[in-house]
Parts: sequence; C-alpha cells; structure tokens
Amino acid sequence: DMAVRLDGGVYVLQEGPFGAFVRRMLPDQGWVQVFDADADPGSFVEASSIDVANDGSMWVVDRAGMAVYELLVGGVWDLARDSNGSELMFIQPVAVAHAPQGLYVAAEGIQPRIHRRPGGDKWKVVKDLSGSDGDLSQPTDIRVDTTGRLVVSVDGGYGVRRLAPGHDWADVQTVWGGGGWLGLSPDGDVLYAGHLSGGVQRIGLGTDATAPGCLLSAGGACVEGEQCGSDSCAMGQCEEITEP
Repeated sequence: DMAVRLDGGVYVLQEGPFGAFVRRMLPDQGWVQVFDADADPGSFVEASSIDVANDGSMWVVDRAGMAVYELLVGGVWDLARDSNGSELMFIQPVAVAHAPQGLYVAAEGIQPRIHRRPGGDKWKVVKDLSGSDGDLSQPTDIRVDTTGRLVVSVDGGYGVRRLAPGHDWADVQTVWGGGGWLGLSPDGDVLYAGHLSGGVQRIGLGTDATAPGCLLSAGGACVEGEQCGSDSCAMGQCEEITEP
C-alpha cells in the first residue's frame, strides 16, 4: 500500500525478513526507513494498509495482529487508542484512512463495517442516515476526503460504495466491480479505482455526493448511464464538450 502527503511526501509498506516496515521519500530527498522516537521501525507481521497525515503522523493496519498502529509526530509506535485508552481489537482489519473528521478503519470480520475514531474520542461504527452500516461484504480499501465523505471498495455484493455525511450509502459503478484499491482527490470529486485485472479507472463523483453524475471533462472514464460534463458517456469515455 502507499500514502501521499499534500506536500508530495510518499510513504510505502515494504516487506522485510522480519516483517513489514515503512519507507518514505520526502520532496527532493531519497528513500529512507521510518523510525519512531525510540529508533523502533515498527515491524508488522502482515501490513495491509497505511495512511499519513500532512504533519507526518501515520497509521498502519496489521491484519495478522488484528490491530491498527499509529505513530504520531515525535512519538513511538503504539496501538491506535481512543479517549478511554481502548485500542479496540478489530476482527480482520484491512484498511485505514485518516481525515479531519477522525481515523477510519475498514474491517472484514463476522460483521464487515467501518469504524471511526472522531478526534481521538471513542471508536464508533459508521452508519448512514437510515442507520445502515453499509452491507460491506469483504471490504478491501477505504478513502475519506476532507469533508468526511468516504468511499470503500468491497469484493462481495457491490463494487464501490460511498457515504456522505447526512446521506445514505450509495453505489459507485466500476468497470470490473469491487475488490480493488482506491485513490481519492482531497476534495472528494475524483475517485481512482484500481484492480489487478482491470488497471485503474478514473471516476468523477461530482460535488454533490448524491448526484448520479460524474461531471468529468472530455476523455474521462465513465459508465453508461452516468453523466459527464457533456451529459454523454460513450464507449466508456466522456464525449467532447461542445459549446451550444
């Protein structure tokens, strides 16, 4: 997995002989291994996901340990705890995402769902306006934009699902379905959905998370029945926008 800061810093998970660890490359610098204040690299048994805040704080999912670890700036690797000191041992956590609204964790388990720790408060299950946890069968990745809108890729039942604050879960159509990896623009308007068998698809979500359009410019990837800026999606690409 990989995470990118707004300043261009790149963080990746790398497998080593004694487990996975984090490497980073800051702008105009080379690749270096990440250590905490105690010179601990934070070796993980089966790291599956990483996310990084703009200040350099980071979070890593260890699927084998069924836990999420965090490294705050100037601190040491520790379990991601809430305001009560609880680390909430997840059942098969798979992905993590950080946003101003808190820390989000997608977990498989017996009841696949998204957990959120708002501002260091207690862990809570993410639900929509109707009280649904999203029916997230086999989640594989999660991304959250700066307004709290989230998208999650699922391998069973749906392709990609999205949820905006104050709305219900909605489906995002992709070429190949779900089970892939996601990238989301900071404003949440453009989604990049990747899959081993289908490459990467660029999907516009629009400024209104409930609108059924993509509002992409000419050449953007789209799905039949969804709207581009020209109101026409043909052969998987938005048609050229022409002035009336």
